[in-house]
Amino acid sequence: MMQGAGTPETPYIPETWEEFLSVIKKAGCYVKLPDSGGVYDLNTIYPDGGAYIEINASFIDGNNWEIRNAYNSHWSTETFNDKTIDNLHILDLYQDNGSDYEYIIYNRYITFNNCKFSGIISGNNRCLFGHDSYGLNRCSVNVKFSGNSHQLNSNSMNYQFCNIRIDHTGSTADNNSSKSAMKCTNSFLEHHTNESGYVLAATGYSDIIHSDAGSYILNSDGTKINVTEEQLRDSEYLSSVGFPII
Repeated sequence: MMQGAGTPETPYIPETWEEFLSVIKKAGCYVKLPDSGGVYDLNTIYPDGGAYIEINASFIDGNNWEIRNAYNSHWSTETFNDKTIDNLHILDLYQDNGSDYEYIIYNRYITFNNCKFSGIISGNNRCLFGHDSYGLNRCSVNVKFSGNSHQLNSNSMNYQFCNIRIDHTGSTADNNSSKSAMKCTNSFLEHHTNESGYVLAATGYSDIIHSDAGSYILNSDGTKINVTEEQLRDSEYLSSVGFPII
């Protein structure tokens, strides 16, 4: 039986996937997954895919639980309250043209802290993060886009202290139509473009964008400086152009 009252002092502690889905729909409530840790394998729960996961709770402590193998799933929110998700990992997701949703995670007013994301996004015109998000803090993202016209985020998002790896195989791959949409601070972005030749566009401070189509840094005042592989490995050079070296 589920414990808690949904308050900051006594959050809901769901014991099953069904209980978890039911409480994260409630606007303003607080949720904490059990201390035992574990994995929700959506391939087992939804063998045909198509999970719809609605998030309206104010705070979710994922307690390092993993949600794995979400096939053609859609993560959405129906409310305008601020939301925070900590230590919840969405791994091995897979999206193709069998899904009607352009956005996989429709993360309106959500802040993700210490979360991990990974998966493969195929087909065309797909986006991992959609709408106005407060962003990702100390998160890792490892995603492969295998179609055309894919985006990491559709609207403006902030990435702070993040490690992001993106593999593109399509011909028109980008992170966003707006070059100011990916705002980074103290983050590392690894971008493999394959034949697309598109250089990941980002703005921000103290970031490294490493790409086979051309690498650059954003130094401590936000200036963009194109760099070679040799310069990326030269701490004295990086320090001389205003990139913080600890």
